[in-house]
Amino acid sequence: MNNARLRTTALSSAIRLEVLTIVWVIIESVIAIYSGIKDHSISLVAFGIDSIVDVLSAVTLLWRLRLEFKGSSVDVVNAAENKAAWITGSALSLLCLYIVIEAILGLLNHHAAETSPTGLGVSSAAFIIMIVLGFRKRRLAKELEMPSLRADADFSLIDAYMAGIIVLGLAMNALSGWWWMDSILSLSLLLWLIPETKEAFESTTAKSQ
Repeated sequence: MNNARLRTTALSSAIRLEVLTIVWVIIESVIAIYSGIKDHSISLVAFGIDSIVDVLSAVTLLWRLRLEFKGSSVDVVNAAENKAAWITGSALSLLCLYIVIEAILGLLNHHAAETSPTGLGVSSAAFIIMIVLGFRKRRLAKELEMPSLRADADFSLIDAYMAGIIVLGLAMNALSGWWWMDSILSLSLLLWLIPETKEAFESTTAKSQ
C-alpha cells in the first residue's frame, strides 16, 4: 500500500512538471520564433521550432501519466506514443533541413544576426528553467522506473543546452561582430538534433515490432 501511495505521489509530481513544461515551452517557442524572425537569427528560430517539438513529447507523456494516475491501462497509449514519435521524428527532420539550408545561405550571403534583449532574455530563462525541470524529471523517472519520462527529461536538458549555446553565440556576436557566428552555431545544433531525430524514429520502429 505504501509503495502504491508513493508511486501515486510521484506520478502527481511528474504530471505537475509536465504541465509546467508545456506552459513554459509554449511561451518560450513563441518568443524565440518571433525574436528570431525579427532579428534574422537562424539559431533562435530553430530553437523555437525545436521547442514546439518538445511540446509534442510533453503532451504525449502527460496523457500517459494521467492514464496511470487514474488507474487506467496504459496499453491504449502505445499507438498514440508511436504516432507521436513518428510526428516528432518528421518534424525534427524538417528542422534539420531548415537549419542546413538557412545556415549555408547565411554563410554565402555574409548574413549577421542582430542581437536583442528579448532573444538573450528568453534563451537565458530557458537555460535555467529547463535545467531545473530536466533534473527533477530524471529523479522522478528513476523513482518510477519510467523510460519515457527519462527521455522527456533528456529533451528538457537538450533544450537547456541549446539555449546556453544561443546565449553564448548572441553575446559573442554582440561583442565581437562576427557575422558568421549565428550560422555556425545553428549548424552546431545538429549535433543534438540529429540524435534526437534518430531516437524518435528508432522508438517508432521498436514499438511497431
